[in-house]
Amino acid sequence: MSLPSTMEDGDQPSERFAFTLERDRGCIAVVENTLRYVPGLALETADSSFTELRYDNEQRVYMLPENYSGEVLRCKLTCMGYHIAEENITNAAVTVTRNANIPGIAPVFVYRTPTYAFPVALLPSLTLTNPIALGPWSRDSFIGRLRELWSGFGTVSVELLYGRRLAEDLYARLPILYAPGISTGNPARLGELFEGVEEWRRGRIAVTEEDFIQCGLVFYSAQDPAYNLAEVRELRFTL
Repeated sequence: MSLPSTMEDGDQPSERFAFTLERDRGCIAVVENTLRYVPGLALETADSSFTELRYDNEQRVYMLPENYSGEVLRCKLTCMGYHIAEENITNAAVTVTRNANIPGIAPVFVYRTPTYAFPVALLPSLTLTNPIALGPWSRDSFIGRLRELWSGFGTVSVELLYGRRLAEDLYARLPILYAPGISTGNPARLGELFEGVEEWRRGRIAVTEEDFIQCGLVFYSAQDPAYNLAEVRELRFTL
């Protein structure tokens, strides 16, 4: 299986990955890899579940499981580690060639499927809803954490709330402020937001043990400011 040398629209792929199934060796050998990361590879087993294969860096092969039957039902290739801010638009194409590595085989017995690709480029959009704990609330922590998160994006909308635990899995939240469209090239704005929260807190609420500041972020593309690339709904700083 390999990425084709040309895409259907004439654009050359910027990264390529190719591998070959070697039944006698009990592995899948990497023929070519110009991806920035070693992709994950899984095979579908007879019970329709997928088994992740272990990659051997020295031999550049994926090791097949010991109970491998010799028949590949489906392969699943997973490319992880790409930054959503850098890869705003993504596409991929794939083709399968069979028998090409058999010595002396006649060309008529080498089979190649048509090239399959997504009909349009993929536009990533991620939403994280689970609470993420970021430690105690402080100026350095708030500014430092957000600057780490927004690297590579165009603009960010920031929502800040005061949270209090009322019972098991029950929380009350009070809106403090909302700042849309902050340029990631303007980190000084984060200091203003921190001071805005501190001004709101002064003399307003007596802090209890489990209170927290909740921060919600929406990240927008640097190429298209109207396009929402990612949303993180609940970053928590403890008080």
